[in-house]
Parts: sequence; C-alpha cells; structure tokens
Amino acid sequence: MTDTEARPRPSPDEPPARPQRGATGTTRRHAVLRWCRHQGLLLLTFLLAAAPIVYVGFREFDIDDPATGGDDGDSAAYARMALTGDLDGIEKPFRYRVVVPFLAHVWLHLGERPEAGDVQATFAVLNMIGLALAAWAMCNFLRRFGFSAQEGFTGALLFLATWPVLRFGGVVLTDAWSHAVLAGAAYAIVARKHRLLLVVATVGMFVRETTVIAVLLVLVVAAPRATRLRQLACFVPGVLGYLLFRFVLAPTTDGYAYNLDRMERQLVDVSSASGLPSTLRELALTFGATGLLLVVGLVRNRRLGALPRNLYWLIPVAFVIPFLIASNLARVWFLAFPAAIPLALLGLRAVLGEERAPADRPT
Repeated sequence: MTDTEARPRPSPDEPPARPQRGATGTTRRHAVLRWCRHQGLLLLTFLLAAAPIVYVGFREFDIDDPATGGDDGDSAAYARMALTGDLDGIEKPFRYRVVVPFLAHVWLHLGERPEAGDVQATFAVLNMIGLALAAWAMCNFLRRFGFSAQEGFTGALLFLATWPVLRFGGVVLTDAWSHAVLAGAAYAIVARKHRLLLVVATVGMFVRETTVIAVLLVLVVAAPRATRLRQLACFVPGVLGYLLFRFVLAPTTDGYAYNLDRMERQLVDVSSASGLPSTLRELALTFGATGLLLVVGLVRNRRLGALPRNLYWLIPVAFVIPFLIASNLARVWFLAFPAAIPLALLGLRAVLGEERAPADRPT
C-alpha cells in the first residue's frame, strides 16, 4: 500500500455525499431518510444491549468502591465534580476530564438537591449512551475497514462483551465516553471525515486524555500525505487546549506524579511473585475470547494483508502505558480495541473457515 492509492469506496450504509446524476431531490431525501432509519435502529439496538451492562455495574459498585480507587479514586473525584460543578480539591488527572462529570452536574441540578444515589443513576444513564455510541461507531468503523454489515455488528458486540466494558460499564467513570470518542475518532480517520475528527478529537481530550492514542491510527492507516497531515492537524486544537487547561488555567501539584520512582514501583508490583498472577489474570480478562481471535487474526493478516500491517502497533503501545503511569491494567490495555477488534474479526473468519480479505479496505 502506498500514499497514492485511492480513497476507499464509501460504505453502502452511508448516505450519498451528493445526488447522483439524474437523481431528484425526492430521491436524495428518501436515501437520507432510509439511512437515518437504519442507523437509528442500529443505535437503538446497541442502547438496549448496553442497558443490562450498565445496570449490573450500577447495582454492584458504590462510589467509594476499592475497585475504582476508594475515597481518593476515579469515581469519588468524578462524583464530587458532578455534585459541586467545580475543580476545588480534585486531583490530577481526574480534574481535567471535565466533559462527563459536568454533563452529570447539569442534569443533576435540573431537579432537587442531588445525593450520592442520584450521581450514580445519572452516570449510569450517561454510560449507557456512551457505550451505545461506542458500539455504533465501532460498527461503522469496521464497515469502512471493508467488513460486511454482519461482521461490523459482530465486532460491536465483541466490544460490548469484553471484561472492561462488562465490569466498569455502569460505574461512575468516564470510560464509556472515552471509548465512544476513541471509536468515533477511529471511524473519522478511516472514513476521512476531517470535520468530524476535529470535533471528536477536541472534545475527546476533555473526556479523557487517552483520546490522543487515536493519532496512532493516523500513522498506521495508509493515506495520501496531505490527508494524513490534515488528520494530524485535527488533533492539535484539543491537545493544545488540554495542555493550556492543565498547565496554565488549572494547574495543581495534587494527584498522580508520573516519575521514574512510581514507574519502577509499578513494574516491581506487577512482576513480583505476588503481583504476577494478578497481572496474568488481567491480561486474560482484558479481551477474553477476542484475545484468542486476535492472535489468529495477527497471523492471518501477515499472510493476507487484509488490514494495515502496522495496525497491531496500537496494542503494544496500549500495553506499555499502565506501567508508565501506574494505572489499572485492563482498563488501559483495552484502549487498543480499535486495532484488536478488526484483527479479531479476521481471526473469526479463519475459525469459521473463511479466507477472503475485506473488500473496500482503506488504503
């Protein structure tokens, strides 16, 4: 694949970009309405699929649950932001992930004085929407990668069936929406929708700074140089805005300090005799059955070249991050899902005895 290869043909599920020659305004309008109906039903399906996932997390976890850091962890910080609407006393990096907590804050203060239970319920609703949008974007992302409609739907269900989604999907966290913006950015990159990428990347940096991982997709999905530069430029406003917010407008020394001592302690903890079993368990749980299919897909892709050959680089990058920032292993490893799930679908084809490569793949 080279930079001069043609732009991938649009998915049949997308509305036509412009009326075809001889098409009437009525024809165009009917095509758009048909697309909206199909995509709306698909999104509703994912919303219903996300509902039981969120309900389980909502019922199982308290805001101060040790699984999310206890009184000083993620959930407690986001809950305080949602209740108070300000950043006083909120540690880094949580204080800079403002989008979801402040959406919750606006919703909570439409009614009477909110309580802790109201915060959990509000986040549950927001998480359900976020997971549905993530699965919907994932489905369309896979379609643009050349997978069939059935395979795109299967990939979205594989996303919803993974351990980090099932375990933390209904908790007072920003994970669901960070998955949504990452999947949305992945779709915009492969579909070469630059305005959408600009909006998603900019807002996404304030959902969770891990949105910047999508830059790797720009680098591994082959495209003309001008297209790649435009896509990289789409990340600049969000990254600069985040840096301005973090280091100029609302700086703090309270919270996580990413230094060599902390990294060393994390490496010792996860590789020690007591920590290694837990690390291996997290590794097995991160993608579950998708992980096995991923390995098969990696082998198949080396032979078929059905997907960008460097796509797998998102996986080792995501796997290194929690050792550098001393974070939850599975939740950060899962950020590789825009690479893991397409490769897993290739593995699924092999398991089912299908050898064909995706049609209309991006180049």
